Amino acid sequence: MRFPVSVREWEGVAQRKLTADVYDFFTGAAGDEAGKQANSDALSAIKLISRILRGVQKPDISSHTFSALTGHTPLPAPIFIAPTAHHTLAHPEGELATARASAALTIPYILSSMSDFSVTDVACETHAILWQQLYIQQDREKTLEKIRQAESSGASAFVLTVDMPVMGNRLRDRKNNFLPHRYPSVGDEPSQLAGFVAGTLDPSLCWRDIQWVRDHTALPLVLKGIIHPEDAALALEYGIDALYLSNHGGRQLDYHLSPFTTLPAVAEIIQQRVPLIIDGSIATGVDIFKALALGADAVAIGRPVLWALSAYGQQGVQELLSQLMDDLQRTMHICGCPALKDINRDYLWLAPHIFLNPRQGEFNQ
Repeated sequence: MRFPVSVREWEGVAQRKLTADVYDFFTGAAGDEAGKQANSDALSAIKLISRILRGVQKPDISSHTFSALTGHTPLPAPIFIAPTAHHTLAHPEGELATARASAALTIPYILSSMSDFSVTDVACETHAILWQQLYIQQDREKTLEKIRQAESSGASAFVLTVDMPVMGNRLRDRKNNFLPHRYPSVGDEPSQLAGFVAGTLDPSLCWRDIQWVRDHTALPLVLKGIIHPEDAALALEYGIDALYLSNHGGRQLDYHLSPFTTLPAVAEIIQQRVPLIIDGSIATGVDIFKALALGADAVAIGRPVLWALSAYGQQGVQELLSQLMDDLQRTMHICGCPALKDINRDYLWLAPHIFLNPRQGEFNQ
């Protein structure tokens, strides 16, 4: 079997297999989708500058940063599967297939709060390293049920997602009047899915709610949806165990700043006191290298996993993740980096640099 060799190819195969409304649901973002494009643009603007003759034989891409949060040391790569909803829309085995792929490669899987299979089912059938995404619902008892179910199923951390007080203006879903099969009808809402979210999730979250979650679980707590450096500083005060920088794939706010733009400032504030994860249009090992050089400890892969799942199920997801791991190792080798700890901003070309040309005795820019 010939697999696609790039995320663009994976997406092309997926688009041919999916119905138009499901493809729109997976790929769509808020408004004119400039926030989604900002993620790609931020990564594209960063260029790499390699070093030569560094004696690198085989770069080590394994990560020891997350042992306290996953129970595994080391992870084979600084990669997580991001929380994305409704995998049965992509493949009949849904999240079970995704989790089996993650287990085969020991890549941690952040199970969406809107998964089509329960965390219990996924844990029992796959033995994957699971983190449970968590939204705080208006009905706190239902939130507690979600917490208890994840705890009893062996999830090793919660990923509290806080950037969706209301659902973003997703025009593709409104056009398609899109409603995933597991939700009840909510009448004449402009977007049925948005109507469901409005009636379920708590729109008035504040920092005190972080403590509420803390009071009800002993599992580590990862805060997802951080963009602003000042919010990162506040998160430290509230004892967050890891930060997950994200603009929700551009799905919440049009013209939203990319998390890659603020990552260096956040990393400066955090000073490695807690791990940093980032997502947003990461499609190659080069992108992963850039994220790590800017200060992240790991990346999370969202839409590309859905494309691979849609294309070839579990086998597709395994192949996609393997391609990303291989490409990261290749990028490190060419750049002259023997291990993840050696990746830093010295390999990034972020602004005009001036070099002295000794032969001509003049400055070249």
